[in-house]
Amino acid sequence: MSWLLLAAIMFAAGCQREPKQPDTPEMVIRKYQDHYDNNRFAEAALLSTERERERLEDLRIIIESEPPDSTIFTTSFLSINCTTEQDTAICICQVQDIDLPYTREYRLIRVNGQWLVDAPDEEIEIEEDFMEDMLDSLDFDIESGER
Repeated sequence: MSWLLLAAIMFAAGCQREPKQPDTPEMVIRKYQDHYDNNRFAEAALLSTERERERLEDLRIIIESEPPDSTIFTTSFLSINCTTEQDTAICICQVQDIDLPYTREYRLIRVNGQWLVDAPDEEIEIEEDFMEDMLDSLDFDIESGER
């Protein structure tokens, strides 16, 4: 009888399913951001498009050179408002981390029935804004080229 019980336990263990992936854009965003905040980039990549996985890998490399405690965040979602059109969702979120609340946009694409976070298109704009801020902090006049 003990063999029968052991066989039943092994059969039940083999039938367990993988954890269910989040199935709405809102749930994907919350799960993805939790992984992202805690530097669990491999788990975040499971909820990401190929473009976003590449961005996460670049970020992982940068984060590895920083002290671990300095790279952990807690993002709170104050609101998530998603609009979907076919297999694309645009979600406007009010979020707060260590600073004041701000607005963040997420773009998700549904692939084989699963919503995935896509890389933001705003990275180029951020770099341009950063350069302008740097020049402003140096009191550098872009038009005249003088300080």
